[in-house]
Amino acid sequence: RYLRLRNVLPPGLLSAARERIIRMATKATGGRNVSLPAKTPRQSNGTADDTERWWNEVSEPTTRSWNIQMMWAVDPVVRAIVLSPRIGDIVCKLLDCDNVRMYHDNFLSRVPGSKRTLWHCDDGPNGYMALSGRKVVTVWFPLHRTTPENGALVFPRSDDEEKVANGEVRGVAKRSLDSWDVAKLDGCPKEEQSDEYDEFCASALESSGARPDTWTYELGDLSIHATDCFHSAGPNLSGNVRNIIAATYFSDKTTMRTDKCLETMSKGQLCDWKKFAPGVQPGEEVCTKFNPVLPHSP
Repeated sequence: RYLRLRNVLPPGLLSAARERIIRMATKATGGRNVSLPAKTPRQSNGTADDTERWWNEVSEPTTRSWNIQMMWAVDPVVRAIVLSPRIGDIVCKLLDCDNVRMYHDNFLSRVPGSKRTLWHCDDGPNGYMALSGRKVVTVWFPLHRTTPENGALVFPRSDDEEKVANGEVRGVAKRSLDSWDVAKLDGCPKEEQSDEYDEFCASALESSGARPDTWTYELGDLSIHATDCFHSAGPNLSGNVRNIIAATYFSDKTTMRTDKCLETMSKGQLCDWKKFAPGVQPGEEVCTKFNPVLPHSP
């Protein structure tokens, strides 16, 4: 369901990408989070206490929390990371295919004080992504040292998986529940981004014997998970912003799914389909110029 790898990419490349993305994002957004309503700061009355409150409002840390996509299309350093032949080799082996394509990238920051990310999967029974089939993975590239204290990924790991990993028992581990398993449970909420769904998943995972599994990522490490694999991220309890790139890849020859109606899907979902697979119709192969094939070893 998920895999962690050490020393995959050069730390200097990742550090350079972080600096370039922050510089571009700051220029493009004026330093604020464009997903939040614009805040008009009030005037200070000049007292020390009031001035401090006023400054905290103006420099609210959430203005540095971003979710920015398709950076690879405009920046050569980001492109060198997410279209790396090393990544192409790894993902081809994991998906057991000859070639893999890019679906999209995503720059995610979490400011100090950010709450934990709810349990969720990137895709699953509700079919949010445009891609048919299940040969799809997300790769998580930390852009600095990332720990459980500043918001590293969290996955569910069953006792059985733990025992197999530690060599205590032999054989194939009984895997943790995925989104397909949870969707079959009585009372599963339909809205996968709700607090109710998060609570339901947490209860189901715990009842199945799974417990949270997290890790410290040094610069150059990465994580890979199936898009129907549950994951979360802890709160950012540090004093620094956590920055990562997430990129989703799929097996070449994959077609656009046909089980969703373009006329009735949500505006956000339709926008993503048009953005990440522009011009592709249901049943057609997803192979636009925005879905390049990753170079890799023969």
